[in-house]
Amino acid sequence: MIKPVALVLENIIQDQLGHDIYGKWAALNALAFICSFLLDLGIQQFYIRQFQSAHRASAVDDIPYLNGLKYTTALLFPIIVIIVALLLGYTGTDLWMMGGIGLFYSIMSLILHVRMFFQTYHQLNMDSISGTLDKALFIGLAILFILLEGTVLDFIGIKLLSVTMTFLFLAYWWNRQHIHSLYQTKGSIRKWKAIIQTTYPLALITILYSIHDKIDQIMVNKLIDDRASGLYAAAYRWLDAILMFLWVLMPLFYTRFCKKLEAKEDTTTIVMTGQLFTAMVMSWVMAFILFFGEHFFILFKNSTPNEIVEMTAVFKVLSGMMLIQGIAAIYGAYIMALNGERFLNKVSIGLILLNVVLNGLSIPYFGIIGAAWATVISGFTAIIYYIYFLQQKNQNVFTVKHIRQLITHVVLALSITYSLRLWNAPIEVTMGMLGICFLVVFWVSGIFKKLKEIA
Repeated sequence: MIKPVALVLENIIQDQLGHDIYGKWAALNALAFICSFLLDLGIQQFYIRQFQSAHRASAVDDIPYLNGLKYTTALLFPIIVIIVALLLGYTGTDLWMMGGIGLFYSIMSLILHVRMFFQTYHQLNMDSISGTLDKALFIGLAILFILLEGTVLDFIGIKLLSVTMTFLFLAYWWNRQHIHSLYQTKGSIRKWKAIIQTTYPLALITILYSIHDKIDQIMVNKLIDDRASGLYAAAYRWLDAILMFLWVLMPLFYTRFCKKLEAKEDTTTIVMTGQLFTAMVMSWVMAFILFFGEHFFILFKNSTPNEIVEMTAVFKVLSGMMLIQGIAAIYGAYIMALNGERFLNKVSIGLILLNVVLNGLSIPYFGIIGAAWATVISGFTAIIYYIYFLQQKNQNVFTVKHIRQLITHVVLALSITYSLRLWNAPIEVTMGMLGICFLVVFWVSGIFKKLKEIA
């Protein structure tokens, strides 16, 4: 419940700050997010593997150097992002905002550094707490912010305070419980260089996904204005939140694929069943957005009717990305299990270039709707690339029957949701009816039974 509450509060905060001010923050935040790969460089993912392998002793010896490297990058990062912002034409208060945002990401990287140790030593409860504590603190501070009608610098301040308090608590707890103290640091350029040379390939795919995910927010801000950036951010925030459903599921499927492939067992059933499930869920969400999308923006009391219409229109276009990801995400996880990281990196580079070109051509003429369509088109292109790769690997992961089932679920979701729209019942009744219809279709289609079989 913590993440949905934080999402709702951020909607209220945007409405209170105004789309112009929030749009500026959203663009700067997107820029810092793209640069945030400098804070990790694949180190966390690499060393979690090392701690679990025969190289554990060597990894333990590296801890003081890892601490030193982390603290150094965390100190330098705010300066780096300020310089990047300056080069892109941001000035004055924008640079102060970027400094605060950069510091926020620096401290977030230190939280992830502590979580690496929790995951390594299988302290899952503490890892779970560390993943939600900053958001819980943010909720409390955000409520106070709303009551006091704070400024955008106050907003950045409460985000900073929530992650700082979280890091201090986690660092204190870890240092009291374990011999590998976070206070133990060693600085060695030669050693740091060796670590980065080993780990940076793991960071490449994260870098590419970050750029692809956030570049449109920056381009909207630079090619139109702050207000347009704010409207786009309001719609895109919901897309990010809904797609979290897939990003939580995909590691589970990835693990399952790896085990099946290692045992040389058939994986086709898992791919098609998993895809049918994720595509079905996303098709119902997409249908609800297409016919009832305006209800996602009811908290924007200070927005004009035209702004509500614009945010809703963008969100309806972006809802197509939900269905696309419902189909494509499991292909991505499967390709990773087939050791297709290099292919995924190439695809990501191609999609970034496509996205930039489409945004550059469409935003000046169609505004933020053009940016939304650019995102959807690049997402659909990814599906084509994924299918091509799997066909080259002789992986028959779809059949005529499977395609027919996918189409049937999409048509059912759209038809039932549209019928309820015509009924024009109160939204609470409509949502209840949609939930019942979804469960009936989910049960009758046999997907639940198939999921149990592959579990």
